[in-house]
Order: sequence, then structure tokens, then C-alpha cells
Amino acid sequence: LLLAFSTSMSCFFFGFSCRGGEKEETVILIDEIHSRWESTLREFNRQEFGMMAENNYHMFLEYISHFHKTYVVTDDNQNSSVRGVTTLHEKALSKRFFDSFKGKRVILILKCFTRYPSDEEVNTTVQFVKNGGNILFIGDHTDVFFMDTYVNKVSKRFGIEFMTNAVYVPTDGWPVTDKRNMRYHPVTQYMDRFVWATSDVLRLSGNAFPLILSPLASYTDQANYFNNYFFGDTMFKPENSMGVHAIMAAAEYGKGKVAAWSDSTCFNNELMFTVDRRGLLSGIFSWFSHAKYINPFPVVAIVVLIILVWYLLQFRINLSWLMLLWLILGVIAGWMLSIGLNNILYPPQKPQTQLPNRVLFDESHQPANPLTMGNMDQMLGEDSYERFFYNLGRCKYYPEINYRYLLTKTRLMNASAREAGTVSCLIIVTPRSNFFKREIEGIDGF
Repeated sequence: LLLAFSTSMSCFFFGFSCRGGEKEETVILIDEIHSRWESTLREFNRQEFGMMAENNYHMFLEYISHFHKTYVVTDDNQNSSVRGVTTLHEKALSKRFFDSFKGKRVILILKCFTRYPSDEEVNTTVQFVKNGGNILFIGDHTDVFFMDTYVNKVSKRFGIEFMTNAVYVPTDGWPVTDKRNMRYHPVTQYMDRFVWATSDVLRLSGNAFPLILSPLASYTDQANYFNNYFFGDTMFKPENSMGVHAIMAAAEYGKGKVAAWSDSTCFNNELMFTVDRRGLLSGIFSWFSHAKYINPFPVVAIVVLIILVWYLLQFRINLSWLMLLWLILGVIAGWMLSIGLNNILYPPQKPQTQLPNRVLFDESHQPANPLTMGNMDQMLGEDSYERFFYNLGRCKYYPEINYRYLLTKTRLMNASAREAGTVSCLIIVTPRSNFFKREIEGIDGF
């Protein structure tokens, strides 16, 4: 009984949900009506340079369009330059517009708002989620261009508020999160670690819950509207909040779901193919692409607890170390069971159209030159390979980085379990550790 109770509670705690409902075709809508920053419609080719070439979402759009039919909604005459993406010209997010996608599971991406949505648009969007729609909110640090102020008009209806601050770590590097900072959930199950540029804090209420927390001992810095991009003094002060803060969150509302991301820079052309962007998007699409679920484990846990209490009272049994052992075993069993069930019921999203062959960089042998880890100076410095990733994206390749796996033949022929496809080029960068015999054989076979 103790084992059953603790297993059930652990499955609930680790975020397992039981699948239900028929799977429908998933489509993605990107709202450009309210956004004039990090555009998905702007071209990114070998002649495009400068700030607006880096700070746009062309590669983000091109990448996600391989997984689901994608539409960009805009109120101007511009059309998408990404093949296979449909541009829809609308003046507002209306009920008529959402009704045109009936029978499909819709993922609406509300990113980088630079103007207020109308009250009617807000109410229509909330009803869209209540009826089974899904929203990915993308905001940014320090209320830059007031995008958090604008997007909060919608996100607060789901218990998620983007704060007007930035999150830093005391080392002055870029914040890095890993499994220790992530709630186990279908959204995060394919992520190992993530490098952030600058996020803000998400204040949560109602049914909203955190998915990723900032590293331990991070601190916040309030926006200063007199500085460029609203950055504060980027120094720790007594009035700044110190500790862990929610920097990605989610909520379920009616029949739909929402997720909120607090660092828009992570998906621009400059950083799109750095640490674990693909794992994050795979988890988001997997969670959104299924109907809302009923979690049976809390009910099972309550029933078992009632039986357990009755059993203890009936036979006057005292708790002992043996029972504590069963509780611990139950927690471990629940943890393993929830991971296994999530992996079965939320499989990684597979591309519907073929992705380009991969260019795989090896970081598992401790390269002397930084790839995409380390502090800001390393990542964007003259010794970094960040420019190489950026320009590979410009040439329509999707670079991938091997952080920890052995370079075996199996790994090289299918570099990631999440996406089918072989590696076309392996790049070994200034290694500082030895290769195992299996790796040498694998590379030779490749």
C-alpha cells in the first residue's frame, strides 16, 4: 500500500498526464500583427548582414516549418521568404480567423509584442485557448520596446506575468540551466541544458507553474528606461531579488495550454542552433500536439491512502523504518514510471519534411576553442565558433553539437534520437582529450 501510494504521488509530482482524445493535425500560427521586432518575414541570405540580420526569426521559422504546417499572420503586404510557409494578411486576431482552423490543433506563437492587442483580440484569444487552442508566449528582458507590457495584457489572463527586469548570475557569464533547474514535464523532457542570453522573471498565479528556474543564487536587475534596451546597472544591490526565479512557465486553461518563454534572443538567427534549442521546441510541440489529459494518479493516491490509514488503524500498526523504506522505493518507482510513461505518450516530434543533412561539431573532447558554452566573452569572442554556426544557418545548414556522447558509428549515422537523418560532415575542434578505440573505429567507419 505504501509503495502504491508513493508511486502514484510521485507520478503526479513529476508531471505525468494520461493521454486522451483523438490526435488532430497540428498547425502553427505566428502573429506578426503585433510584432515589429525579430521578424519571421525578413530575409536571411548570404547578402544580409547587420543587426537586423542577426535579430530576426528567419531560421526559427524555417526550422519549425519542417515539423508542422506553418502560417505567418501579418497586417502588411510583406510575404514570407521561407518556402512552404503561408502568409495570411489579417488586421486582427478575430473569432472568424480562429474559426477558419476548426478541426485542427493550433499552436499560436505570440512573440515580441511591440503594440497593444485590443480588448476584443484579448477576449477572443482567451476563448481560443479555452476551446482547446495553445499559445507560446515569447517575451524578453527589461520590458525592452515595452514588449512585456504589451504581451502581459494577454498572458496575465492565464496567470503568467512578464516582469520588467533581467536575470543575471554573479559570475557575469550567461546563465546556464540543466536538469537540476527543470521541472520534469513533457516540455523539458528532451532538454539537457540551456544557455540563456538575458531572461526576465515570470510572476505566476492561479494554475500557472514553473518549468525552468534560474540557476541558484541568480539575481534580478530592474529595467531603466533611460538606458539602451532598458538595461539597468547590471550590478547586485540589496534591493534586487536574489535566489531562484521562474524563467519559463506553463498553464492549462479550459481545454487548451499555454507556455511562456522569457528570452526572445534565444531563437534569433544568431543563437538558433546553439545549446538545446531543438530539444526545447520538440518538447513544446509534443505537449501542445496532444489533447488535454486527465491525470489519474492523484485519485489513485487518495484511494490508496484511505485504505492505508484504515489498515494502520485496524491492525494498530506503528510506522517503522521498513515502511519508510517502502515510501522511498515508491518515490523512486514513481519517478522512473513517470519518465517512462512521458517518453511513450509524448514522443519527440518528427519532421514532416526532410531536414538538411547535419554538420556535427564535437565538444565531447573538451575543445580549446569554445563552441556555445562559457561566458559571454567566450561565446561571442574572437576565439568562439559562434560566427561559424551563424553563417552555416545562413547557408541553410543546421549545425548540431555533440556534448557528451561517444563518437560511435551509430551516433554519427543518426546524431540525435529526436530527428532522423545522417551527419554529412563531422567537425572536430581543437580536442584536448583522447579518443576511445570505439570512437576511432566509429569515425573511420563514418
